[in-house]
Order: sequence, then C-alpha cells, then structure tokens
Amino acid sequence: MNTTPQRRAFTLLEILLVVAAIGILAAIVIV
Repeated sequence: MNTTPQRRAFTLLEILLVVAAIGILAAIVIV
C-alpha cells in the first residue's frame, strides 16, 4: 500500500481545517 502522497495531502488539509476551526472559535470567543 503506497499512500504517501495522499497522506501528505490529508495532513495538509487537516492542518488547514484545524487552523480555520481555531480561528473561527477564537473569533466567537473574542466576540
């Protein structure tokens, strides 16, 4: 099973999603 590129893409997408979620939560908390 060679799924190295897919894993990398998924990790990048997960990081972006986590950052976006944290930003939204921070905005809600600040407001």
